Amino acid sequence: MHYLLALGLLTFCFSPLYGEDWLQFRGTSGHNRSETTGLPDKWSEKENLIYKIELPGYGSSTPIFREGKIYLTYYSGYGHGKGNGEREKLKVHLLCLDETDGKTVWDTAFDVSDIERKYEGFIQEHGYCSSSAATDGQHVYCFFGTTGVVACDMQGKKVWQTTVGTGTHGFGTGASPVVYQDKLFINASIESDSLYALDTKTGEVKWQAKGVEMSWGTPVIVQAKDGPELVLSMKNIIKAYNPETGAELWTCVGVQDYVCPSVIANEDVIYSIGGRKSQCIAVRTGGRGDVSGSHKLWSADVGSNVPSPVFHEGNLYWVSHQGMFLVVNSKTGEVITKERLPSGGKTYASVFLADGKLYGTSRDQGGYVLEANPKLNVLAENKIGDDSTVFNASPVALDHRLYLRSDKYLYCIGK
Repeated sequence: MHYLLALGLLTFCFSPLYGEDWLQFRGTSGHNRSETTGLPDKWSEKENLIYKIELPGYGSSTPIFREGKIYLTYYSGYGHGKGNGEREKLKVHLLCLDETDGKTVWDTAFDVSDIERKYEGFIQEHGYCSSSAATDGQHVYCFFGTTGVVACDMQGKKVWQTTVGTGTHGFGTGASPVVYQDKLFINASIESDSLYALDTKTGEVKWQAKGVEMSWGTPVIVQAKDGPELVLSMKNIIKAYNPETGAELWTCVGVQDYVCPSVIANEDVIYSIGGRKSQCIAVRTGGRGDVSGSHKLWSADVGSNVPSPVFHEGNLYWVSHQGMFLVVNSKTGEVITKERLPSGGKTYASVFLADGKLYGTSRDQGGYVLEANPKLNVLAENKIGDDSTVFNASPVALDHRLYLRSDKYLYCIGK
């Protein structure tokens, strides 16, 4: 009895402090929610701030987490602030930090393609590192637009690099890699009008599906009744692919505009929002061919140009790029709530769901915590006063800590 008690205590004492992982943008399932609890509603320079790390460069990507390490991308040498620096010195980086204290473990830099766009126009809104990394525990994968897709081992050494096209756009690149089994999915709509499946070990192209027009969203794997489907929303249409072969399974009329938000799924239904005209569409998976008349469940004239929604207790929640709090019934498409947040502010980040609350940030009006119910209830509005850079990355919460990334800093918030 005493031996078993002692063994149990030793197991408890020497177990890793951090038990959760967040392996890619919006999490392994793409749901952008966590089971963690105990997060604070309020934070500032003096309240509930565990650490604040000044990053070596700028970026908009959301951090990912594995086994006590943080991985994020940033750029350096050019394009900071008002575009100072020399274009030839532009580098993109994959940075590994210790989750405990935020200290740098390693930092790997990559040369940028000569055809990458100059720091002007909409590129100045988010820079050169908007795509989040992804990992399967063997490699960490990054997508840097025309520079290509890069895989590093867990010590930061480059294993392979491959191109997925040379096209550019005034909006830049934003879609993040998705790992599924032995494949890495890349939405290269901007670079080559294509969706790619790459071999995670070698970077070899497993398949390439053309015809992906004006899409900045990250694809999502949905477990449909007849097997997994890889779903991506693009201009005017939603498409589902066989993740093993790239064969097109079904299509449905989609948002009648370019699309930035990522598709989300609940059970066998996917939800797509987006467009300057603001649309939200629900489609039941499992169909074949054009399912616009058979599997499209409803559409509503609300949406968002950049942020993606989350699903919670039968409703879709999001805060739009204009700072509007929106709640839509997932079964009927009824718009339950459409109300501006008190702080307002232009918003690129998606809300994060944890412990019955929604955590979000606007670009320059600070962070907020909302109750996850249809009635707008702002629990807190928080701003860290000495950070004048923008917040484009979505919040992430795990292991009882909340992480916020601004253009220049990483914040770890907890009680």
